[in-house]
Amino acid sequence: MKVTISPTDDLTTCLDLRRIVFIDEQGVSEEDELDAYDATATHLLAMDGDRPVGTARIVIKGRVGKIGRVCVLKSHRGAGLGAGLIKAALDILVNDPGITTARLGAQVQAL
Repeated sequence: MKVTISPTDDLTTCLDLRRIVFIDEQGVSEEDELDAYDATATHLLAMDGDRPVGTARIVIKGRVGKIGRVCVLKSHRGAGLGAGLIKAALDILVNDPGITTARLGAQVQAL
């Protein structure tokens, strides 16, 4: 398995992954999962070959970058992809001179 993680403009695929993990598997309501920040956030996509397997987003508010909506398909969990998505997001924030603080929104059981 060779997974690549990179920023993407493919919001549809990212939202599809979040629907599978958060809405279908975990029972989160669509109203709680999908919000106005999706349109302006930076989205990351983890790909196993040509198959999307994980995503995360970064929302910038002032000088704070918030990493959230990190999810990985069940078939690829346990391989460090969630941590890889968070690291990729942190790398983006570290290289943004306007950001002074990074925050992570995560489910306790997922850490």
